[in-house]
Amino acid sequence: IYSRTTTSHYQCSRSLPSWIAPPLPNPKTLEQDHDVEHYGSIDEIFRELLAFYKGNVLYSKLRPYLNKVIVADEDGACTTEILAFDFGLIYNKYAQAYLMSPFFVDYANSDSYGIKMPRLGSKRGNNALFPLPPFKEQQLH
Repeated sequence: IYSRTTTSHYQCSRSLPSWIAPPLPNPKTLEQDHDVEHYGSIDEIFRELLAFYKGNVLYSKLRPYLNKVIVADEDGACTTEILAFDFGLIYNKYAQAYLMSPFFVDYANSDSYGIKMPRLGSKRGNNALFPLPPFKEQQLH
């Protein structure tokens, strides 16, 4: 995950798995790197990231059969290959368990697109059916 600590310095935190956000170039040496054209400016890089917050459920759209789903333990930013769900009053551990269930994995795999690197579309991921038991039952997960 990434957080902006000043107007020109970004910090990378690794308390979450690397699939949430791949390593970025070192912002202190970005201008000296040969890959500047590949990466663009540090501000351009961060414009492509999406914010998430502690407690959000993060779902990797890329290769849904890998079943990568976590509950964020801190605020941060992720690539657009991650869906960051704020389930509001739904218990986030229950939501994580459901997104990792064979039912949802089958749904995601059946609706993914792409041959080499299949992914679940954001619209389909956001519109999936979601069973909602009473809150006390959700907490059993």
